[in-house]
Amino acid sequence: MTLPVSGSPVINDYDRLWNAIVTLRSDCLNIKQLTTAGSCSLQWFLQLAQDCRQYNAIYAVCTATPTLSNAIISWAQQQTPGVTFSGTDFTNTNAAVQTMLSTVAAQYPTTGGFLADRHWDPAEGVVWTTVTAAQVPTVLAAIDAFLATLS
Repeated sequence: MTLPVSGSPVINDYDRLWNAIVTLRSDCLNIKQLTTAGSCSLQWFLQLAQDCRQYNAIYAVCTATPTLSNAIISWAQQQTPGVTFSGTDFTNTNAAVQTMLSTVAAQYPTTGGFLADRHWDPAEGVVWTTVTAAQVPTVLAAIDAFLATLS
């Protein structure tokens, strides 16, 4: 069976995948900007992890069958004339997302299996813990690796 490259399942899955990548890119650029400026709320890291998980689910659907995966790659190539996009790029981006998720999970503060990223202040309400670039170097390296797969 072959899927027509311009068929709606291909376009829909490509759009979902593309939007997930754009969201991850935005998360990464926000984290980089905030840590460069001083400190970043752990709320952004938690959002990045959630968006990585969302990407994982979409990627799993898109690569469940080689036919769909190949059709998405063909469609992606048609959307950006002159840009080379291959199955290797697809795989490399996914590997970079997996690394980001793993590093955030490894470095995210927990206590007894619970998230330890915020506290309650009667005057301010919920106060998120912040981190500096020096506190999350492996996450920032994983972010840089992911961003490099997009250029």
